[in-house]
Parts: sequence; C-alpha cells; structure tokens
Amino acid sequence: MLLHLGRDPASFDSQTWQRIPTTLIRRIGREVAEAANAVADCWSQYANEEACTGALFSKLRGSRIDTNGWRADIEFVEFSKQTKEPETGADAALLLDVLARDGDRAVKTIWLQAKKHPLKPGNWRTLPRLDVQVADMRKLTPASYGLIYTPDGVWVVGPDLPPGVSKLDDLVQASLECTVGDHRTGVYVQSVNRVRASTIFVTEKA
Repeated sequence: MLLHLGRDPASFDSQTWQRIPTTLIRRIGREVAEAANAVADCWSQYANEEACTGALFSKLRGSRIDTNGWRADIEFVEFSKQTKEPETGADAALLLDVLARDGDRAVKTIWLQAKKHPLKPGNWRTLPRLDVQVADMRKLTPASYGLIYTPDGVWVVGPDLPPGVSKLDDLVQASLECTVGDHRTGVYVQSVNRVRASTIFVTEKA
C-alpha cells in the first residue's frame, strides 16, 4: 500500500523530522491557528462537530508555505461517512509527511474525535462519550485525542499531551517537532481513507 502511495518504506528515517526548519514549523502553526480561529468565530453557524471539522480542514486545504528551502502543502480529502469510522472510532485523521532532498522520508499520524461545546470543559471526560471514544482510538494508536470546538478556540484534550499543548496549532507544531504522533506506517496506511483526512506535506526543495 505504501508503494502504491509513492512512499518507499526503505527510505523512511524518523530523524528526518529534525531537519524541518523551525521557521516553517511556526508558520504552519500560524496557518492552523488562523483557520481554527475562523471556525471559532463562526461557531454558532455550524450545526455540529462534523460541520466544524469540515470547515476547519476546508479552510486549510490548498495552503502553501515556503521558507528556508522548504515547502509545506496542506491537503484535505473527505470520504464517505461509512469508510472507516466504525472500524477505528476516530472521525478525523491528521497525517504528516516529510520528504528531504536526499530522499529520506518520515510519516506520522494523529487521530481526532471532535466535539462541539459552548465552553472548554475543565474536565474533558465530562463531555458525552469522549472518554470512551478516546480510549477506543488509543487501542490502535496512542496518538489519539479529543478536538473541542468552542467559540473561544479549537482545543485539544486527552491523556499524555505534551506540556504546553492545548490548542490544535500547538498539537500540529509539536508533531512537526517530533514530540507527538504515531510513527508506525501501518497506522498511516489505515488512516489514508479516513472519513476526513488532512495531510501536511513538508518537502525540502531541490
């Protein structure tokens, strides 16, 4: 499956993440933060968390960022509701893919279960079924979190979050800095046909 996607497992090297310039990571974070803030500003206009997620990833789709000889492109693919959600428990996947000039590559995956709520709860486990849904996702990957849409921002919740990670842009930056995310190629492949999959491609220009 990886070869079909144009990704040769022989080229995978987890050290590739450390080669991404900090300036690019920060700019990607700002792009995510702007999209998340736009969704939060229109929070009352979205019927449910699915609408919020579709709006968020749609705002990011087509983004391109260039800096220091590297480029980031963000894509968004939405599949049938029946694709894989019952199998994994997640309703969205964030996929990260980095390719260096010399051909070294690395991928990682984060699974998300979204909720729409008027306030960021002090205890995320009080949200309906979220603790069960996160636990189900974590049976397959520990990089599984809740994504809470509120009028004050898009928050990330769940166990084992790195220090300082509270919003979606924090999570994206932490994953690009290689402090969070599932490196296993099997999880990446399983996530390619998610209900909603947003992919951040980071490439070093020739």
